[in-house]
Amino acid sequence: MSKFSQNFLKFIDRNIGKFLVKLCRRIKKVPKEIPQRPKERYSILIIRPGGLGDAILLTPMVKMIKEKLGDKIEIHYLGEKRNVEGAKFCYGDIIRKFFVYDSLPFLIFLFRSIRRYDFVLDTEQSFLLPAFFANILGKKVIGFATTEKKDIFDISVEYFFSHFEAVNFFRLGLALISLIEQKDFGGKGFEEISDEYVMGYFKLSQNYESNVRRKKKIDVLFAPYTTRKEKMSPMLFELIEEMRGEGYKIEVIGNKKLMFQDILRMMEESRVFVSVDNGILHFANFVDDIRVVALFGPTNHLKWAPPTAFVLRKYLWCSPCSKYAEIPPCPRNIDCMKIEKNELKKVILRFLREVS
Repeated sequence: MSKFSQNFLKFIDRNIGKFLVKLCRRIKKVPKEIPQRPKERYSILIIRPGGLGDAILLTPMVKMIKEKLGDKIEIHYLGEKRNVEGAKFCYGDIIRKFFVYDSLPFLIFLFRSIRRYDFVLDTEQSFLLPAFFANILGKKVIGFATTEKKDIFDISVEYFFSHFEAVNFFRLGLALISLIEQKDFGGKGFEEISDEYVMGYFKLSQNYESNVRRKKKIDVLFAPYTTRKEKMSPMLFELIEEMRGEGYKIEVIGNKKLMFQDILRMMEESRVFVSVDNGILHFANFVDDIRVVALFGPTNHLKWAPPTAFVLRKYLWCSPCSKYAEIPPCPRNIDCMKIEKNELKKVILRFLREVS
């Protein structure tokens, strides 16, 4: 999706989303009662706006729901064009149908699917339109208690900015299970859900040959771009050329389209993986035998960095400054992004020595 399209969707959400959420709040006078008679099979819709990383980080939640509920559920997925292919790659063997909401066919899907789903999971933290669509499409709705939309959910799950994002998503899945199994949902024990436990659910779909120990052909794999049109930072360009001159096998990804399985194989063949906060970074959650260095600036490393990664960032009082996927204008010339080349190289060389 182009930057213009993303900004247009945000504009629509800000200017129409609030009105639609208020409308839902007025219509929804009393909470819906939990059905007394359990069904043999439940229909579930997962709504996921955002990019590739957002889809990848849903993996543990989707895998856990399927593990716990098995054949009692049929799951559909509603996402953006820019994340649907990633979702298909990560858990396409679990999702029955995929739909795209930033497309004309979405209107047909919307009108055909009113109140179709037993449960809808709104996995978006801030945007309002997904909550409105969730209430149109679902008989019961679960989402994060972050903005005013929390009042139109049947279960509002607390959202933690200081927790790994996959753990937050995992809580939504647990709330769904509590509704289906007709158990009280108080959020008890959620603080005990560890990163390590959730990481155990980062397993790829059955069509990818995983857990194969591959020969380490690459010393350092770099993913230095947030978009394919973005230029590499001068610091990273200098470091890559310097290390190549010293005889290290260096590969760079992110500036041209690759198949997801090719990206995973390159990671599995690498000793060290260095990445900025982009979608590719989150594929590292699937790879065990690799050292990950994650470079962070304005975005929240506690939310987005893989738990196994070494996070390299400048500890400025104003960083991270992003919230709800919005980065405010910077009055400090983006100092948080100016990581020293020698500091990064020192970390990479230490990891290379440890894995040799």
